[in-house]
Amino acid sequence: MAMSSRLRSQSVAPADDSMARASLAELPGAVVNLELTPEPELRLMAMILEDAMACYLRFSKATSATARREYRDAERWLFSERSDWIYSCENICSHLGVATSFVRAQLRARSAANQSPNDQDV
Repeated sequence: MAMSSRLRSQSVAPADDSMARASLAELPGAVVNLELTPEPELRLMAMILEDAMACYLRFSKATSATARREYRDAERWLFSERSDWIYSCENICSHLGVATSFVRAQLRARSAANQSPNDQDV
């Protein structure tokens, strides 16, 4: 998944910032607090998950090709059920003590709340 920092400087119509903020602190049962976790591997995993969640929400209504690609990459990673790679969403959530089904349900709900009935962007 590409990092979203290159897109921050582009004029992209992101989702409402309050909707795009995705944090593990908001997920019940998460065992990682980035400020208190000394294990660098867990911090990295938490940051990867938070970045993917933020990209998924931030670019869900984007219209530029670059931003849409960022959204699709995040969506593909977040909703993949593969666990054969250490940094898969399934494995990261498992290491962080977060249920992937809960993360995905929360993302779908936030994304749906951010979509207006007139949005036709595909």
